[in-house]
Amino acid sequence: ISSTSDGVSTDALLNLQWSPNSLPMLSPVHLYARATGSATYSRPRPGIVVSITREPDHETLDRLGDGMSHGLEVRVHGVPAGRPLPEPVEDGLVAVCPESSIGSDTRTLQVPMVTYYYDQRVDLNSFLDAHFVAASGMKCFLTPMASPSQTPQWGQFSVRCLATPSAVRNLALLLFDCSQVSTDPDAP
Repeated sequence: ISSTSDGVSTDALLNLQWSPNSLPMLSPVHLYARATGSATYSRPRPGIVVSITREPDHETLDRLGDGMSHGLEVRVHGVPAGRPLPEPVEDGLVAVCPESSIGSDTRTLQVPMVTYYYDQRVDLNSFLDAHFVAASGMKCFLTPMASPSQTPQWGQFSVRCLATPSAVRNLALLLFDCSQVSTDPDAP
């Protein structure tokens, strides 16, 4: 519970806390935090989807990776008004994938998402530690979802990542329309 300057109290619907040290540098995790379906509550428990990335300070960037990697910043502006998409996208987002193994066929590509059940006995730090020990999937940085439009905009949303020279030559920027991806209310 917190108070504002005018004395109004608010109660957080969900409170997740973790140490930034639980995250490796420049390794995004897309986390779906929710209650387990087996527990019985008097009202529905909240869930949230977040993307978390730990960024290094500029001096540390040169010491990360294999010594041949490059720090890379991508600013996502939007679809130009003079070149609109053929159809509007409802929930458009851009995935920046700094790995050379994506390939050209993206029909089966899935953003790696992990589900954390916050009402279990595992704290979020331990969950993230275990996730990154076992993680071997692709790295994928996501923009927020844009408003429905034929020219969705992201207002120079910035993504910073570390990429090998071959990955820089094959950087994948993918635009997705997520409006019809899932009809399951419990799916991220």
